[in-house]
Amino acid sequence: MATIREHTAPAGPVVFDVTTVAADVIVIVEDRPAALVTVTTSADSGPAADAVRNARFADRPGGVSVRVQEPTGATGSTTVVNRYGRATITQVGIVSGGSVIQVGGNIIGGDLNISGGGLVIGGNAAVTGSGAPIVIEARLPLRSSLTCQTTSGDLDTTGELVDAEVTTVSGDIRIGAARMPRLRSTSGDIRVAQLTGSRAVVKTVSGDIRITATQSGATVSARSVSGDIRATGPDIDLDARTVSGRVTTR
Repeated sequence: MATIREHTAPAGPVVFDVTTVAADVIVIVEDRPAALVTVTTSADSGPAADAVRNARFADRPGGVSVRVQEPTGATGSTTVVNRYGRATITQVGIVSGGSVIQVGGNIIGGDLNISGGGLVIGGNAAVTGSGAPIVIEARLPLRSSLTCQTTSGDLDTTGELVDAEVTTVSGDIRIGAARMPRLRSTSGDIRVAQLTGSRAVVKTVSGDIRITATQSGATVSARSVSGDIRATGPDIDLDARTVSGRVTTR
């Protein structure tokens, strides 16, 4: 049995402000009178269910926010192991009751056991025993905007946002349409299906960037260290920099 919480904001367009560690975020902009925010998990008990029950909603003039904290009583981290066997460990929080481990080389002469988390090895993924996922869904009125901060959750939006300011560590960012997106990720991919305004600022370290501008002469600033950058649109003004990736405008 699922655990669900809902919150309806006052009528009118809003700035939706969401902060979460590992929940996936879905934002739908549509013709409706007021924003409806739903936080769900398939679990009816345990850390994920507790996190949903403890979600905090708040209304302010012209805005609504939700905070979903990491599950109580659990500790998690991101462990990065290079090909020389040395490890860097950074405390970043929980992925639905587990951990995320990224391994950049080979594991030789030992066993790797993972309980309740996810594993990424050299670009190939294997998952063992992850906890129940948490999903935050927001249905927003037309002319709404988004501010989102997440560690490992993905973000997907449909419909046009006015402003979209998103920061994530390892989650992917997929924007359906936005006039003024400002997007930042460390290892996630970033996609903007429709840049409907005049400017976009996008930064990632190892993810790929894809932007399609629909307005003539739009300015796109894109930065990546190892990811590819592809920006298209009529008379697009592209300022792109990448160290080892490719830049294309077709």
